[in-house]
Amino acid sequence: MTPPHTTLLRRCNTRPTCHGFTLLETLVVVALLAALLAFVLPAGIQWQQRQRLWHAAEQVLSDLYLARGEALHGARNIIFRIIPSAAGSCYVVFSGPVNGCSCSVEGPPSCGGDARPLKTAQWPHRSGFPMLITNVPSMLFSGRQGTVALAATLRISIEDVGEVRHVVGITGRIRSCSAGKSFMRWAACEGAGS
Repeated sequence: MTPPHTTLLRRCNTRPTCHGFTLLETLVVVALLAALLAFVLPAGIQWQQRQRLWHAAEQVLSDLYLARGEALHGARNIIFRIIPSAAGSCYVVFSGPVNGCSCSVEGPPSCGGDARPLKTAQWPHRSGFPMLITNVPSMLFSGRQGTVALAATLRISIEDVGEVRHVVGITGRIRSCSAGKSFMRWAACEGAGS
């Protein structure tokens, strides 16, 4: 008597209704999946970069509101200081003298004297990640009225993805818009080129 598995093999070799995939069918499926991945992968990368930009813009906006809220709530001056460098940029939100705290892309903030850090963020230069650019080195939020000593525009951008601008007026009011066309929840900036 022959073992059952050899009988099954003999029947499969002699019958045209055997079940299974041939090598050619498997290669066709692999080729179709590769072609589909070639179309989907760039869209996935673009989506990931858009999410990074959205998250970074939300983080900066939240920290600007934190600085203004802490100034009004604590009746003390709060400084939002931005420090650019070759490795990227960082900012630190703190109370105390104007140059009381400093930050770097690679570590925690360093504060001296009466300065107390409230929040810090690092922005290293990397392809596909947001960059922070501003027109002023620091903003002082007044503890009495919540006004700002210097009006500022903070630009958060990723090349070939978009740019979000947070404009802080001298009254402390923060307006946000997207350069060029609307982006996520931000409408396009009025009168902005791109």
